[in-house]
Amino acid sequence: MMHRDEKVLRCVLSIVNRMKFRSLVEPGDKVMMRGKATSVHIDRALVKVSAKVDDRRCAEGELTCTSHDVENPLVTAAR
Repeated sequence: MMHRDEKVLRCVLSIVNRMKFRSLVEPGDKVMMRGKATSVHIDRALVKVSAKVDDRRCAEGELTCTSHDVENPLVTAAR
């Protein structure tokens, strides 16, 4: 069991690489993203992603996510 003051390792979006935006996304649109990790290291991952609104492709590219220890009790409680 985890205590509320323990660190939690979280994946954080750090860099947006080579994104191509294909169509406009408006406030209220539900964007669904699919990703596949193409490179994984102990402290980061490179993820190839595509995004759709309904069945319309709106973006594609790569994201870099990094790992960080989180000590904030509000973040831990949200798990």
